[in-house]
Amino acid sequence: MAPSRSLLSVVLAVCCYAASAAVAPSSSASSSGDFLQCLAAGVPSQLVITKGSPSFTSVLASSVRNPRFLTPGTVRPLCVVTPTNASHVQTVNAVVAGGGVTSYESGKVWGEKYFGAANFRRLALTKGKVDAGDYFRNEQSIPPLVPTK
Repeated sequence: MAPSRSLLSVVLAVCCYAASAAVAPSSSASSSGDFLQCLAAGVPSQLVITKGSPSFTSVLASSVRNPRFLTPGTVRPLCVVTPTNASHVQTVNAVVAGGGVTSYESGKVWGEKYFGAANFRRLALTKGKVDAGDYFRNEQSIPPLVPTK
């Protein structure tokens, strides 16, 4: 059974809430703008309802299953995404996760801590041989390291 559109809206609202909480400490409008700009790259703008939209409150209310999230003291998500296909969900997940790891240098931050420096480099070199174009990429993938000659 496929998940309902309403349920997906709830999930994506929670993801957007998590992202807004992640950018909130800096209280920077540019951080919020960067998030929304990255989101716009993979999700049509008519499917992203931001706080400034007149329909934001009604869309949020129709998506929320737990009334606690509608109380005045609860922080509202940055936006609500109403996906129409799986790629919209994947885009939100990738943006919330920081866009996914796209380079060896950005992957080193967590990769060396998790795998150890030598193991991470070995795994990245192997990924560079097997999947140099990074076709099989997700938010937690090891990025390819293609040695320069």
